[in-house]
Amino acid sequence: MLDQGVFHGLWENGQLVAIAGTHLVAPSEDVAAVGNVYTRRDRRGRGLAAAVMSAVVDELLRMRIRTIVLNVNQSNAAAIRVYDRLGFRPHCSYCEGLAEIVSTSARSDSV
Repeated sequence: MLDQGVFHGLWENGQLVAIAGTHLVAPSEDVAAVGNVYTRRDRRGRGLAAAVMSAVVDELLRMRIRTIVLNVNQSNAAAIRVYDRLGFRPHCSYCEGLAEIVSTSARSDSV
């Protein structure tokens, strides 16, 4: 991911305090998925996530990527405010949940 993706971080006093990057960058498809956004808890609320996200998006735009997407938990109001300020708009709902593998012995033979 580091070789093919776009990542930016902010360091303070030799410590990484905020980072953002991509899950995928596909220039031939003209698409990138932003993710891996994190700000250290004691540094939140200071615009650091917006700064690193903005750097990632700027680099993707310089690469002429026209479709830049991300997903965010609908209950993460702080992240949604950051993404909204950066120009992202909702396209569809994103739901996350747990999945469970059912053993083959528990499945019906008619399936």
